[in-house]
Amino acid sequence: MTSVGRWEVWIAAVFWAVVFAAMVAARLRARPTTARGSAGAGQTARPQSTASTATGALP
Repeated sequence: MTSVGRWEVWIAAVFWAVVFAAMVAARLRARPTTARGSAGAGQTARPQSTASTATGALP
């Protein structure tokens, strides 16, 4: 029983090390910066209708 528990601990430790390394790599990966006035992180910009801007109406 103790030998099985030892293997489980090592497998879990390796798994968590891989997950932690992937988390750090994702955090350090360069993200493209957005231009001023564009949508924030995680949001998509809504296209503006040309009809509403041509008439001067507010969106």
